[in-house]
Amino acid sequence: MMAAVLFAKSVGLALVAHLTIHWACTDVGDDPDGKLFAKVREGLDKWLGRQGVGFAAVWARERQSGGQSDVEHCHMLFHLPHEYRAGKKLHKVENAIYRLISRHGRRDGDKKGDGYWADEVAKLVIHENPDGKYLIKGGGLQVWKRFRLRREHRRWQGLIHGKRCGTTQNIGPAARRCWNEHQHRQGKVHEQRPTKHSRLAFRRRLSIASCGLIRIVRTALYDGLSSTLADDLHGKFLGDLRYILGLQIVTALSHLGLYVVGLQKALCKFTADRKVHILRERARRLQHFDVCKTTGHDS
Repeated sequence: MMAAVLFAKSVGLALVAHLTIHWACTDVGDDPDGKLFAKVREGLDKWLGRQGVGFAAVWARERQSGGQSDVEHCHMLFHLPHEYRAGKKLHKVENAIYRLISRHGRRDGDKKGDGYWADEVAKLVIHENPDGKYLIKGGGLQVWKRFRLRREHRRWQGLIHGKRCGTTQNIGPAARRCWNEHQHRQGKVHEQRPTKHSRLAFRRRLSIASCGLIRIVRTALYDGLSSTLADDLHGKFLGDLRYILGLQIVTALSHLGLYVVGLQKALCKFTADRKVHILRERARRLQHFDVCKTTGHDS
């Protein structure tokens, strides 16, 4: 979902409209399997299409609101052009959403009525530059730590039957992959998708390089490594990071391998020199001690 939000922004479909639907305020009272929410998304897609607006969105279903409600509610972050973000056109979007909720929020066989009994059934907010993190707050501990969610958003969002979250196809994984391939053919992006084996090897070598850097820094702090050697090694490490950020995985792996070898040679040489220095210092002190002892005995 986070990748879809960034991709939508990069292709000119910024997801700026945040819609929240509380099914507890409808006549049906709940949407336990997500079918009603799917119908609302489908209807909004058709309505925006008739207005000449492409529908791109990420969405999530949650069951607990503030930790006290067992009725499902939904969040959707979708694209709206600039002219639909304020004024009369924004009201048209809101009215379309309320009509969809009214149509699908009625009980079976009930063709009259609004389908909801409170205007709080839906809330549409326009954000300047949303990051989409609010929609992944039900992802669990690993998601919270990885994307650094705010502490007040780190709450379990209940048990969901069916799909908890998703994206529209035009910003989904397949669309992003096709876009990257097209950009690569045009020569605009140099991206190399690593295989599972290369990713594991990359992580392994990166871990070794990180450990080597830690050892170098520790040695520099406690054993007085020369600043010239430390700066040289640090520069090589930054260069390898630039390769990594540039997605040149093969080059990065080879450079990291050379970097690890260089670290090991530097450490071995420094350790050997240090040991020789310590042994010479000990021999000099013992010789001095023997001389003092002999002089004191003769006197």
